[in-house]
Amino acid sequence: MNTLLKLLLVAGVAASFNFGVLAEEASKNSLSWQDQMERMKGMSPEQRAQEYRTMLKEIEQLPPEQRAEKRKEMRAELENLSPKERRDLYKQRQADFNTLSPADRAKFHEEKRKEWGNMTPEQRAELRKEMRAHWKSMSPQERAERRKEMRDHSAAMLAKENKDSRKKMRDHWKTMSPEERQQIKREMHSQAGMPPPPVAPITGESAPAMK
Repeated sequence: MNTLLKLLLVAGVAASFNFGVLAEEASKNSLSWQDQMERMKGMSPEQRAQEYRTMLKEIEQLPPEQRAEKRKEMRAELENLSPKERRDLYKQRQADFNTLSPADRAKFHEEKRKEWGNMTPEQRAELRKEMRAHWKSMSPQERAERRKEMRDHSAAMLAKENKDSRKKMRDHWKTMSPEERQQIKREMHSQAGMPPPPVAPITGESAPAMK
């Protein structure tokens, strides 16, 4: 009898826990996108980034028609925000995105490129149309701020890529033999229409240019 009561008690606790989880999931799914953004304000940047990934994954798993409808709903809710609320949301999302590791950011961009590639020409045209409509719905100040953010982001990415590229070139140059370095210098002089650099007789390094 005691064993039966214990089993019933455990089953009741498990059932109540499962119902609680289901209720929480149902409540979360019933929230509008704007309400979900509000709910995420109290989270840490890492938690918000994870929540964004979960939301995007759920959207990507929908059929194409439902996915397009969901995006349309999200854009409509975004346009209902005030310009200040939209700016704050963009800044928050960018800050959260920057907390991701380079590998996670690369994975995110790769998934977006793959999703774009899987669209039909009609779907891509429809998405471009919606993006243009959303851009026109912004105030001039919002558009100016978005352009500045994109320019700053591109400049920061370019500076980092240039720095990484220069480091790779320096590291690669150090691993070359004197003959390889001399060959590269000759090719560079040839491309620039200059005479080949003089070669030091012993080391094979370029000799100082004659004045």
